Amino acid sequence: MILKRKLNIMDFSILIVISIIFFIIQRATLKEKPVRYYRLKKQAAEQTYTTFKMLKEEFLKRGGEIDPVNDPGETGLIGVRMSSITTSEGDLSAKITAINPNFSALFVDIFKKLRLKKGDYIGVGMTGSFPGLNISVIIALQTLGLRPVIITSAGSSGWGANIPFWTYLDMENYLYKKGIIKHRTVATSIGGGDDIGRGLEQEGRELLKKAIDRNNIEIFIDETPLAKAVEKRMEIYNSLSKGKIKLFINIGGGIANFGVSDLYYYLKPGLNYPYDREIDFKLLPVKGVIVRFLERGIPVLNMHNIIDIAKKYKMPVAPAAIPEPGEGSLFFQKKYSTIFLLVQLFVFTVIIFIILKIDFLYFLRVKRKEESV
Repeated sequence: MILKRKLNIMDFSILIVISIIFFIIQRATLKEKPVRYYRLKKQAAEQTYTTFKMLKEEFLKRGGEIDPVNDPGETGLIGVRMSSITTSEGDLSAKITAINPNFSALFVDIFKKLRLKKGDYIGVGMTGSFPGLNISVIIALQTLGLRPVIITSAGSSGWGANIPFWTYLDMENYLYKKGIIKHRTVATSIGGGDDIGRGLEQEGRELLKKAIDRNNIEIFIDETPLAKAVEKRMEIYNSLSKGKIKLFINIGGGIANFGVSDLYYYLKPGLNYPYDREIDFKLLPVKGVIVRFLERGIPVLNMHNIIDIAKKYKMPVAPAAIPEPGEGSLFFQKKYSTIFLLVQLFVFTVIIFIILKIDFLYFLRVKRKEESV
């Protein structure tokens, strides 16, 4: 029986040595490979990157100045902390994080997972707080041939598009006239408190109205109370989409979209489904656009807590420069060689078979020897 115990130790040692060899070979064959829809994601991200550069150039031409301390990537898409059209405080880290062309790839990834098809209508509710994200989603939508119905609140929180001569509406209109984007805002409000600029000085409200006028926005939403502003938005979405919205996208913290600020804390950053809720909507004093769509069974993509979303998809937080298009796990994933894994499985099967056969033959010899005694 001592011989048998030694044989088992030797078997075990052989398997360990072979496993180590296979592990080393596996690490050597580990390669990054393009993910599904790589081409579409790269296309959207590259176009967004180019668009960011165009906006920077136009901003400088119009007399804008870049603060390299608060806008370390010198993107020209970071505004100021406070201006006459600033509706609330802003998180600078979140604003810098959002200026990433690869968010376009994230949008493409989500749209594909939702099985949206060319020609589908998408409701979009924006503010001026995240101009980079606004542009990213428009480019992603047009890359896939989706048809957005866009309603924008003209105001912006701090560090967003809150420079009076260079609001988000100005950026969007410039790109639309240049033919870079095919879709633009169809209706707008001032934004801010109660969606009518409550909390802004009269000068700020007038500046936002001038921005709306000079960019030729067809529909101005100025209803009160807030519930009527929400209803007006729903009428526009339903009318222009013929009631066929397949997804609603919220970017920023527009009060008309949320209805009440408490909803900020209950909605997940990213996708929210009608059946996935942490609050009884019946308890809300005002049902915003988000709730109205969820109640209709339509999913909502909530791009509100940008840093959490960036971390979830392994995107950089407040990078020192605009990330290059095509970087990260949205484009590549590490994979082992399938052929080698099959070879490894075959070799282990053969070795285990041989070891078992040797042990079985040894057992027979020992048994015969005992029987002959």
